[in-house]
Amino acid sequence: MATCYIGETSINGEYVQNNITNLMFRLPINCNPGKLEVYKINHKKLIIDNLDPTLNVPIDLGEREMNSEKFFNLNFKLIKLGESIYSTGRALNEDESAFVIFQNLEDSDIVKVMEITPENQYNLSIELTTGNYSVEGFAIHDKPIHIPQEVFCYKTGLFSGKECQSIPEMNLDSWVMGALELKRFEISLYDVYNANTISVSLIDLGIPSNYGDLEKLSNSLTDLGGASEGLKPTFSK
Repeated sequence: MATCYIGETSINGEYVQNNITNLMFRLPINCNPGKLEVYKINHKKLIIDNLDPTLNVPIDLGEREMNSEKFFNLNFKLIKLGESIYSTGRALNEDESAFVIFQNLEDSDIVKVMEITPENQYNLSIELTTGNYSVEGFAIHDKPIHIPQEVFCYKTGLFSGKECQSIPEMNLDSWVMGALELKRFEISLYDVYNANTISVSLIDLGIPSNYGDLEKLSNSLTDLGGASEGLKPTFSK
């Protein structure tokens, strides 16, 4: 199927809610029936299916929404597992970093990645438009971690016998100390029109100091999806 298009756009409207994109286009009559995809920088892609260009038959698509992106200030914090999203939480410390990814579920071209460091964490912004998103985030402890050697003993046989096993020490270059995993999060027109700030919280899993901690925190990472459900980002003015 050939790709056939001729079009142009114009913008009017002082405010986001009044900003309308006018599209004028024609499709050559030798194009097969297909779909029209409209791309505009900092706008959500517009897709119109089942177009069948025919001689002397005008194509009137009416008025369609093509929502623009908006810059939101971004507030970031780490909160302990089980705490409310409204808890005070904490900021990143030295030797810690994080990133948050918003991926639009309806438009795979819209992926926003925010890198967060101790230096920029109080001056963050992200450009988003309406739609449903998946949201993922990770916080990294960038300093090496030492897990000391441990000896575990257990009973054997019927006469109170005992055997012991030594687990060698472990040195980790870094550790995933915080995370977030949301399958679906909606940004509505109301959010875009009325909010200026979006707040994102990651679960603070902590840093292991022994093998018991290591096992517990590894299990928390495995169950991250369920633990993240109460941590959906919030909007404010």
